[in-house]
Amino acid sequence: MKVGYVAIVGRPNVGKSTILNACVGESLAPVSQVPNTTRHSLLGIYTDDDCQILFIDTPGFQLHDDPMWQRLRKEAQVSLKKADVIMRVRDVSRSVWAEDAAIDAQIQHSGAPIIEIFTKTDLRHLIEIPKNSLKVEGGKVPVADICSKIREYLAEWPPLFDPEDYTDTPVYDRVGEIIRERANLLLKEEIPHSLYVHVEDVEVQESQVRILAYIVVERESQKRIVIGKAGALIQQIGTESRMRLIDMYERPVHLFLRVRVEPNWTKDPQTLDAIFKSHA
Repeated sequence: MKVGYVAIVGRPNVGKSTILNACVGESLAPVSQVPNTTRHSLLGIYTDDDCQILFIDTPGFQLHDDPMWQRLRKEAQVSLKKADVIMRVRDVSRSVWAEDAAIDAQIQHSGAPIIEIFTKTDLRHLIEIPKNSLKVEGGKVPVADICSKIREYLAEWPPLFDPEDYTDTPVYDRVGEIIRERANLLLKEEIPHSLYVHVEDVEVQESQVRILAYIVVERESQKRIVIGKAGALIQQIGTESRMRLIDMYERPVHLFLRVRVEPNWTKDPQTLDAIFKSHA
C-alpha cells in the first residue's frame, strides 16, 4: 500500500481546509472567510484499496511577529518536517505577497516533492495558472486527481491508521474547533483572533453527550459582543455548534456554553502553551 504524509500549505484563507475536508469526506477542519481560522495542524486520513494519504492542514503563513502568529508559523513549520509531499495552495484571485516568497523558500528547503493546486479559478486571475494544473473552481475540489497525483510520490508501507479512521485529533480539540468555527462565522471579523474555546468537560453517554465549554476573549467589551443583545448571539453560536456536534456524535448533544475574559491572552506564554500543548 502507498502511504505518506501530505502537508497542505499556503497563505491564510486560500482554501486549504476546504481541500482537506473534501479529500477526507468529513467536515474536519473549520472553514471560514476569516483568515487563520485554522490554528492547529489537523490530520485528515484518506484511505482506499491501495493507498493511505495523511493530509495535514496547516495554519496560514503570515509574517506578523506577535506571539500568536509566531506559534501559528511554528505549527506550519513542524508539519513541513513530517511531510513526504507538499501541496502548495495558491488563490489566483489574490496578488503575490511577501508571505508567498517566505512559503516558497521554506518548502523548497524541505526537499519534499511539491504539488501545486490553484483555488478560486472561477474568479479574476491575478496570478498565472500553468496548463494542466490541479484547480478548484466554484468550490469543487478534484479529489480523485489530487489523490492520483500524490500516489506517484508515496512509498510502499503498511497503513498507519485503521481504514475507518479519518483523523487523530483529540475529541476536546475537535469540539473546541467546531464551536470556534461557528463563533467566527457569526462574529464576522469583529473579534475572531481575540477568542479561543476552552472545552472544560465532555461526557459521552449511550443516549446523549453533555459538553461544557467557554468562549474566552480578551476584554469585557468583547464579551458583550459575543453574548449579544439579550444573549441572542451566544444562543445562536450554541445552537449551530450543537447541530454540528450532533452530526459528529450521532446522538443528542447538550451544550452548555459560557463566555469569560482573560486579558491579553494572545500575548501570554502560559495560555498559548495550554492552547498549543497537544500539537507541540
